[in-house]
Amino acid sequence: MSKRRGGLALVVALASMGCVLATTVAGPAGASTAGPGPDAHVRVGGRAPVLPFGAVVTGPSDGAATVTADLALKPRDQSALDAFVSAVSTPGSPQYHQYLKAGQFGPLFGPAASTIASARSWLASSGLQVGTTSPDGLLIPATGTVSQMERAFSVSVVDTRLRSGRVSRYVGSAPAVPSSLVASVQGVIGLSSVAQPEPQIVKGPPTAGTGTGSTSGGGASGTTAPAPHAATATPHVGPGSCPSANTVASRNGGYTANQLAATYGLSTLYGQGHDGSGVTIGIYELEPFNGTDIAAYQTCYGLAATPPTNVPVAGGASGGQSGEAALDIEDVAGLATGAAIRVYSGPQSGNGPVVTYDRMVSDDIAKVLTTSWGVCEPLMATSPGQQAAESAIFAEAAAQGQSMVAASGDSGSSDCYFPPSETDSTVTVDDPADQPNVTGVGGTSLLGSGPNETAWNDFYGAGGGGVSSDFAVPSWQYGPGVGSPAALTQCKAVGRSSCREVPDVAASSDPAHGYPIYFSGSWGIVGGTSAASPLVAAVTAVVDQGLGASAGFLNPTLYGAGTCATSPFNDVTAGNNALLASSAGRFSATTNYDLASGLGSADAARLETALATHPSCPVITSVLPTKGVTAGGGKVTILGANFSGATTVTFGGAGAAQFTANSATSITATVPPGPASGATVDVTVQGPAGVSRLVPADRYTYARPGYWLVASDGGIFTFGHTAFHGSTGAMHLNQPIVGMAATSDDRGYWLVASDGGIFTFGDASFYG
Repeated sequence: MSKRRGGLALVVALASMGCVLATTVAGPAGASTAGPGPDAHVRVGGRAPVLPFGAVVTGPSDGAATVTADLALKPRDQSALDAFVSAVSTPGSPQYHQYLKAGQFGPLFGPAASTIASARSWLASSGLQVGTTSPDGLLIPATGTVSQMERAFSVSVVDTRLRSGRVSRYVGSAPAVPSSLVASVQGVIGLSSVAQPEPQIVKGPPTAGTGTGSTSGGGASGTTAPAPHAATATPHVGPGSCPSANTVASRNGGYTANQLAATYGLSTLYGQGHDGSGVTIGIYELEPFNGTDIAAYQTCYGLAATPPTNVPVAGGASGGQSGEAALDIEDVAGLATGAAIRVYSGPQSGNGPVVTYDRMVSDDIAKVLTTSWGVCEPLMATSPGQQAAESAIFAEAAAQGQSMVAASGDSGSSDCYFPPSETDSTVTVDDPADQPNVTGVGGTSLLGSGPNETAWNDFYGAGGGGVSSDFAVPSWQYGPGVGSPAALTQCKAVGRSSCREVPDVAASSDPAHGYPIYFSGSWGIVGGTSAASPLVAAVTAVVDQGLGASAGFLNPTLYGAGTCATSPFNDVTAGNNALLASSAGRFSATTNYDLASGLGSADAARLETALATHPSCPVITSVLPTKGVTAGGGKVTILGANFSGATTVTFGGAGAAQFTANSATSITATVPPGPASGATVDVTVQGPAGVSRLVPADRYTYARPGYWLVASDGGIFTFGHTAFHGSTGAMHLNQPIVGMAATSDDRGYWLVASDGGIFTFGDASFYG
């Protein structure tokens, strides 16, 4: 990617609220200022805008065109907000689930009233028409011509043609604001329209049937719909049988709402009378939908044809339909059958995507929120401040107890790859699934009940996942599989020492085993993580009803539950999400958490139990030493987390061990006798919430007697069942080996070269 460099000198300004990258520029009237005094304007944002790969600047934008952009302000105290979100979202905290009520965020955490007043006054003095500040105080809309925007924010607005052919506005430098405001401003949202969210829906194969139904706006193809199935007299708790959906699913390898409900444990909760009643789900949309499609879907499943409430934002969504909105709404309606649905629809470009998020959070009516629209993370650099503005909105959602879930993308580990228009193979993730206060939902191929799932990766796409280049690993993201070698290697490759890992959970996404939806007069099969995110939202809503309260930000409890041997997740251990050969196999599904499927797919009934009891089990990261004699008696140190209150330490079939919990992260245990024949066992720790999950790092080997032979080049040959701690066979030694000594407890040994050099292996101590 190329960067446009301006000719202005960079000045680092230390503001009262932290360090801000600032560039001194000409004032609004064009007069130069000598430094960051009261009238100086300085550029905001932590990084300069970046033009996407393959984009071409075609010339200046039409100066007379009208633009509405939002000045995005920071929360007044980000550290205090972060601490509050952690407190209300972390089990065991005295403030756990003590959420803010609607309207409290602005006065407590939003920008100060004086900051808002100053910002509005400056915008008006710049010749812009200032709209109503958002209820949380985070966004101030301003309308003017492109020329007025250029003068107000000291920028140049140009048109650029992206590789996809779409023409968008681009601003080559960060906007400038008065120095008195710079510490309070995230950026200006809507000047650039390059980072446009795209729907994560993927069309399945042409449906096998008797005919082809019409579609509009590139919607899913499908069979011509039979007359909708008549509704039953009494609406179901859960979906009934829809003959049309059954036919399409059976002929095309798909799964109906009934089958998905049974697979993911919702049927159990339906049996308890829980269907999401009393819960409102907010659906984020940047395209219109047809209410008759939704009604036909509901009627066929025997559901009350209650239309969703459409909430237009900034004029509402316009243009064609891809089927994304129909999929999102029908997926939720068919699984959380009693929940109320509010569809927040806004413009796909400009400030529309961000103000739509802000509206659904500021309203604080829907306690479960889902989005299936995303932007690959590097594109967020085209609009400095937009990602930070989203972060503040999602922190507000968490503070209010809203559960936000987001599709992780359909291009596997290369999220910017959208052929044929975009062929960027960068290994990266999707926004907003990468955001720390969002639950990212990846994709699986559902091959049968149980469920039998692999990581989704085929002709149609692959589930998004990887590490964030922009966000550090949150404190709640820990447990077996998190921080794997693959994750750490990729994190280092993007220049970070700590990275947020994506996704958090996963669900059926493969269009080859897709979802029957009714769109533009036809039944068809679709998929993508677009389908997985509303499925998880529906599960959350049904669970919320059972809990009698909002689960709020899910991730801290999800990862805590994921540490237990009995967890609410169906572990996905096969496949990968390396859609492209250039991704070099990144990333594979493995036992426990992984970057292809997260914690796995959730079972709704078990998830309800986990969210009610919020378990957090012991986690083992190492057992040292890893080997010992079969007679036992040696000491081992077990390192990990959540050891407070540990009740039992077990060495596989060898039984329980005497132990001392040194701290929440360290245990010293005496190894019990093992089988005389030797064995490798898993060490487990029992805590108040349950037993630690099995991981490779918890293995301990009972070694039987044997011996070594050592060649002159350091190569070692083992006989019998003695423990083996490595070899120097691959090393080029200056001198031949002349002797060897082993520890009495079979934990290690030394090799001695003729020049006196000593090589140690295993856990042998070295005494000179």
